[in-house]
Amino acid sequence: MHSHRPPTPDSKTERSSTLAAVSDRETRVQTAGGAMTTFFAAPEGPGPFPTVVVFMDAAGLRDELRGIGRQVAGQGYYAVVPDLYHSFGDGITFDASKLRDPDSGELGRMFAQVDQLSDDAVMADTRALLGELAGDPLASDGPRGAVGFCLGGRLVVRALTTFPDAFAAGSALHPTRIVREGPDSPHLRIGEMRGELYVGLGGADSFQPPELFGPARKELEQHGIAHLVEVHEGADHGFMIPDMPTYDEQASERCWERTFELFDRALRAPVQA
Repeated sequence: MHSHRPPTPDSKTERSSTLAAVSDRETRVQTAGGAMTTFFAAPEGPGPFPTVVVFMDAAGLRDELRGIGRQVAGQGYYAVVPDLYHSFGDGITFDASKLRDPDSGELGRMFAQVDQLSDDAVMADTRALLGELAGDPLASDGPRGAVGFCLGGRLVVRALTTFPDAFAAGSALHPTRIVREGPDSPHLRIGEMRGELYVGLGGADSFQPPELFGPARKELEQHGIAHLVEVHEGADHGFMIPDMPTYDEQASERCWERTFELFDRALRAPVQA
């Protein structure tokens, strides 16, 4: 197993004091499945910047995801946050505060929406997005990164295996169903990956317990993929997203440290002596 260097103890303080000013916009990107609303956030300045695609969680493209896009841009990256539900309607989101209320029906509605979304369709959207970025002056033509949460964590793995020449680094955070029954299980294509991967799992995640990731870890090791898998004890599913009832600030911050450490190393050109 390949390990990343641990962050310095005061890395959070250092990062907070060096955040770049950010500008953002929301527009539609044309895909085979229709026009896809996409949120873009970039450091202020001429660019270009290394690009990071942010794959949303199951609750959809809402203010919390836009905030994450701004957070990524504040670290010097061009953050791109697509609405993966676009082919089912405009602005589909779910109220995270109601997901643990059985009377609301919100969790069932969200799962029903997730069940309609295919990984292949999202990868087709990602291909269109990469095409759009090829003509964007703010997007560097160098290596790209991806970060995702919940279903988006699985889509990070899909992106790194589907577009191995485009994505040099990925961060999959409390991912779902990377390992599943059948020949189309995402973990079976891990050998096609060329980029580095960080995986942050919740030790108290009863929806996707850490042990379910075991076969994927074996694939990473067998194929010599540079990776780090961490289990954050006490963290439940959804621990990365501030509006989730399971948000865990300590585990979230640790995952962001690891993620930006990876991106800083893999996506930025080395400084020549």
